[in-house]
Amino acid sequence: MATKKKTTVQALQARVNQLQKTAEKTIREGVERTVELLPVRPRKAVKGFVADVNKTSTNLRKRADKALRDARKNVERVTSDVQKRVEQAVSPVTSIFEFASRKDIDALRKRIDQIERRLSERTHTTHEHSAVA
Repeated sequence: MATKKKTTVQALQARVNQLQKTAEKTIREGVERTVELLPVRPRKAVKGFVADVNKTSTNLRKRADKALRDARKNVERVTSDVQKRVEQAVSPVTSIFEFASRKDIDALRKRIDQIERRLSERTHTTHEHSAVA
């Protein structure tokens, strides 16, 4: 039943998108026809105005994208700075209580993995020798 509901919603969304595109096209064509009915000088003025609006829109979009990129970079930088400061503040406390650091735990994990591999290799070769004898 959820699948049927989902496909119905998707079909409705597709239909709405199609209607929106059709309406935009019809309006655009109507505006173009109306502009063509204007005398030459007002027509040029309207077309110039539309071109200016499009340029301004493009410039604003570019500025907004740049502002978002800059904001994201600033957030990442501030987050990184805060994380470093917290680590510096917590570091003396963890050294006093002798907590294992993430580096210590990772190093121990690697060492245990190495030992397990060696052990499995030795047991594997021991089984081979006993099978041959």
